[in-house]
Amino acid sequence: MPRLWLLLAWLSFLPLAFGGTAGWAETADESELKAAYIYRFAQFTTWAEPPSGKFDFCVQGQHSVGEGLRKLRGKTVQGAPVHVVRVDSPEAAKTCHVLFLHPAKRSELVEWVSALAARTILLVSDSPDAFQENVTIVFAVEPNRVTFKINLSQARASGLFLSAQMLKLAQEIR
Repeated sequence: MPRLWLLLAWLSFLPLAFGGTAGWAETADESELKAAYIYRFAQFTTWAEPPSGKFDFCVQGQHSVGEGLRKLRGKTVQGAPVHVVRVDSPEAAKTCHVLFLHPAKRSELVEWVSALAARTILLVSDSPDAFQENVTIVFAVEPNRVTFKINLSQARASGLFLSAQMLKLAQEIR
């Protein structure tokens, strides 16, 4: 139970930590908020095989979420130091623990998801099509806040266990 309160307190603090939420577009504040969420998602996820050596957060292409994740240097996830990697192909992403996808087209999203379907990778995206395409966690930006949806069946198929505390905070679970 203390872990749930810690998560709730931390998530409620996020909008204050990044300067408010009024008038959100794809801003630096929003990207940093998404990066903070992604870090917390990793902390509340269990992989079938725990990370060893380093914990790889990957970002597809050039996206400002990568800059937010780079600010995590010096932190750890499940005892492994955080490492942030930019990847440009599904092949390069096969060693990732968490992968943020921000594709230009739906076909690109489908390509990445199908290429990585058998991998134990926590896929996170903010693409409007991502929830229908079996991405595990999808951001939904609403007026004045960022929420998320969870595809629990995809998480299980990928060999990931998402904590009940995180599931309670999701806007939608499939």
